[in-house]
Amino acid sequence: MDLKEDNNLSIDTEASNWWIKTRFLYVLRSMKYLKRKKISVMDFGSGTGVNSYLMRNDENIKKIVAVDNMYSDTGVFVWKTEKHSFLNAKPQEKFDLILAMDVLEHVEDDKGTLERLIGENLVEDGVVLITVPAFRFLWSEHDVLLEHKRRYVKKDFDHLLKGLPIKVLDLKYSFHFILPVLYLVRKFKKSNNRPELPECSWLTNKLLYVLGFLEEKMPVSFFGTSVVCIIKKEKL
Repeated sequence: MDLKEDNNLSIDTEASNWWIKTRFLYVLRSMKYLKRKKISVMDFGSGTGVNSYLMRNDENIKKIVAVDNMYSDTGVFVWKTEKHSFLNAKPQEKFDLILAMDVLEHVEDDKGTLERLIGENLVEDGVVLITVPAFRFLWSEHDVLLEHKRRYVKKDFDHLLKGLPIKVLDLKYSFHFILPVLYLVRKFKKSNNRPELPECSWLTNKLLYVLGFLEEKMPVSFFGTSVVCIIKKEKL
């Protein structure tokens, strides 16, 4: 989750949120594409570090490097293990899996950023998971507060991935089941000038996660609030 959305939730509360858990299903899917044990992971633009937290006990992960230019005091990650590192700049090393979740919409040169991640930080046959917000008609004050540059449609990935030494493994929309509600909320709810991860009741949280779990299994989706793309670097 973006640090601008941190509304002082405990890491356990954040990790149990339906939206976070649904996104993490795509992390698990990306890991399945790696035909090896003991993988290394870079979470680029890691924010609150919730993905690193959810991966902390996975025995197949030997190293997790979380990178966010807003990090100053990484001592706040009291739950980190020996395999965790938290950096405020991209390291000069290569990883089996790179997470770029809700990152590219923040940078001016999204294509160049992705090219550098693949060229400088991804091993051959490695995997990148990309998520970005979808559809310009969903643009709202929320995007402004998070300093987004753009929202995407699947067609935008034709340009974003053109010329890169990659194979597309998955490209789909996600969170289609909340799109109508999100549209109404974003367009008509008065902003409090602070983006937050919305809290909900236990039952609502459970129901939304079940919908997200079922959606992740769907091979095709025609709309949603996010675009999910999983790519693999081809051997040269």
